[in-house]
Amino acid sequence: MKHTCSDHTPSLESIQEQFEAWRAGKAGREPIPDHLWAAAARLCFDHPITQVCRVLRLSFNELKKHQSARKAIRFTELDFGAIANPWQIDCQRTDGSRLRVTSAGPLPDLAGLLQDFLA
Repeated sequence: MKHTCSDHTPSLESIQEQFEAWRAGKAGREPIPDHLWAAAARLCFDHPITQVCRVLRLSFNELKKHQSARKAIRFTELDFGAIANPWQIDCQRTDGSRLRVTSAGPLPDLAGLLQDFLA
């Protein structure tokens, strides 16, 4: 099973394998389980929704519904000029994963760091 560089974010190929396994074992026309919809919606952060739909054989409109049903990520604007040494930033994802950055030095690229963590 392939994974992206993050241990928490499965690759498109691994989610495709999960969908194929579910489809092979399902009985009749049972609905796609919520955890598979959530996994497909998470993939849309790294891949175009049309690609996710094509590879996973999903309805574009249904995936859009599940994508918008996910909790919106809220951001807080920081005034970096007011940050004095030492500083600490805590962030928690909806799956419970936490990121804590503590330093007494200059601020890192927070936008890139948070984007990678929240993806």
